[in-house]
Parts: sequence; C-alpha cells; structure tokens
Amino acid sequence: MVKVAGESGELDMARASFPGLEQWAYLDFGGVSLLPMQAVKATQRIVENTAHMGILASGEGAAEVERVRALAASFVGATAGEICFVRHTTEGLGWVANGLGLGEGDRVIVSGNEFPSSFFPWLTLADLGTRVDVVPAEDLRWPIERFAAALADGPPAVVLAVSWVQFSTGWRTDLEELGRLCREYGTLLCVDMIQGCGVLPLDLQALPVDFAVADGHKWLCGPEGAGIMYIASSQIPRLRPLEPGWNSVSHRTEWDNLAWVPDASARRFEGGSQNTIGIAALGASLDLLTAVGIEKIWQRVESLTDFAAARLLEKDMRIVSDRSAAQKSGILTFAHPSRSPQDIVHAAREAGVVVSGPRGGGVRLSPHAWNQEEDIERLLLCL
Repeated sequence: MVKVAGESGELDMARASFPGLEQWAYLDFGGVSLLPMQAVKATQRIVENTAHMGILASGEGAAEVERVRALAASFVGATAGEICFVRHTTEGLGWVANGLGLGEGDRVIVSGNEFPSSFFPWLTLADLGTRVDVVPAEDLRWPIERFAAALADGPPAVVLAVSWVQFSTGWRTDLEELGRLCREYGTLLCVDMIQGCGVLPLDLQALPVDFAVADGHKWLCGPEGAGIMYIASSQIPRLRPLEPGWNSVSHRTEWDNLAWVPDASARRFEGGSQNTIGIAALGASLDLLTAVGIEKIWQRVESLTDFAAARLLEKDMRIVSDRSAAQKSGILTFAHPSRSPQDIVHAAREAGVVVSGPRGGGVRLSPHAWNQEEDIERLLLCL
C-alpha cells in the first residue's frame, strides 16, 4: 500500500492549530479552508483593539497590513511593491480585465471550463467590442499546445488568462512554458492562482507572469474577503486603477492634498480603507504556512493525494484528475461507477467527512498538509 510521506511532529503540531479537524475529516481546503486558531486570535486582537481605542488603534492595524504585505511577497516570490490586497480573486481579475483599456479591435484569450469568476470578467469584454477567444478543455485538460494554437490563430492577443490549477480536476498549467509562449507573441499572462497558492511552491519573479491573484480562504488558510494580488513592477504603470482613493496616492495621509500622484507600488490599486481584520488573519495563517515550509507542505499533500488515488483505485473508482508529475496538484477528483457525486457528498457529510461535488463529473478531494491517512480512510468507508 502507498504510505503517506511527511508525517512529523511539526505537522502534527500544525494540525492542532485547526480545531475543526477534531470534528471532521475535512478534505475541502480547495473549497473553503478551516481557520487555524492563530488566525482567529489575530482577528480577535484587531477587533478588541478597535473596540477599546477606535482610530487610536489604526496605526497598529496599518503596521500589520504592511507586515503581511512583505510576508505575502516573500511567500510568492515577489517584492512588497508588487503586492496589493484584494477582497477576492474576482476583484483582482476584474482590475486587469477592465484596467488595460481593452475595446474595439483588441483580443484576449481565456481558458474554458473555468470557475465562473475566472471566466466572466473576460467574457463581458465582448460588450466593449473586444474579441474574446476561449480555449476549450481537451478531456478536462489544457495541453500547452492548445494555447500555442490559439495564440497563433488570429491577431496578437493583449492578454491570456488562465488558472494555474483548474478548480474541478486540479489540472496544473506549466506557467513557465505558457509564459514563454506569451512573451513570444507579446501577450500578457494573467493567472488565477487561488487553487495553487499555499500548497505548491511558487516564485513569481522567476516566471514570465504579469498578473496573479488569489483570495486567502482556500489553501492559504485565511478568511474570506482578504486576498493577495501580484502585479509585475513593469506592468504597474500600464494598469489603470479602477477605484482610486486616498490610499492610492503617494501622499496618502495629506488629506487636503487633491493632487493625483499615484503610489509607485501596487498599493495604488487599493483605493480606500482596507479589511484590516481579514488581512491580519491572513497574515497569521501565512506565518503558519511559512513556518512549516511550502516544500514540506507540497510533499505532504502530494503524498496524501497519491495515497488517496491508490486507495480509490482499489475500490474500483475512476480517477478523473491527471496524476502525472507535471500536472498533479492538491486536488484529486474521482468518479464512482454507479453512485452520483451528490449522493457521495451527502453520505460523506453524514459520516463527518467534507468533500465537494459534483466537480468535473465526480467528487473532489482537496486535503492540506494538516490532513492524515485516517481522513482518507473515513471517506473510503462512505463508498
């Protein structure tokens, strides 16, 4: 039998930070993460300080925002000046889709079979006269050759938008190869990184990626409503801020100064007051992920999903996800030979197991490094 690698006292200690794992075999971190207690306490600290001090606590909150900005930058391989905070992935993708000034005569390319929020910001550009070309999946797979053909078939595309990890089956796109192709055609690369950031190693500055965005409530183990966006320094001047406000300018504390002097960094896109509570909680979760180490996290998750795939095959399940080395991710989708995904999800929930479905025609597992073999075995009992 396949055995899970990466079991250690350090991961056991990290597991103890997630009280929800005492109740559930929680295999849906690709949906909404359980919050670690560190994030809960960070939230409480900001709320209590504001309750007692109001605006007098704002300095501490602002300092924490900048600490988390630098932490997030380090985590994804960027500089702090290339990171801004978003409420969710949809917001960041919308900033790119609508901030490039696209219109009549322009062309964008987007992968099909995407999560709606990764697709609609681009699709609606057709209302402005932009040509929107969709690259459909090939059996829920997106070989680089399909994007190469799309780039070559038509006028130059301004931007190509893709998910790093596809939400339903976990297909992982080779960002280095796709980015190289985009550079050849003078096309910008915009990445929805929400299903990979926090589980797969990432170094954005080493990749030909122009924009990347992720909400924090999945693999980053943060709360909903607080995410991060990467804008390559070379693209910051090109992208028009859609919601400029006091926080966008270089003189942000000079309230009587109405000169439009946008901040030189990605902070120019943040506009007004921030979700300081959510950002503080996200920072606490990033502290945990950083302490464990992304390489160790991925080793553990890869091993867990390999273990799950092997055990599911023993039960005569069909593995929908591509499990080849270059394409696998933290998402594993399988199909039962006779039972519907909805039936399995319901039965699992009744047994204290949390999974998602239907996704890609099957049931989706997305375990994090804090899960154990026993969580997978509890699911198998439901089958």
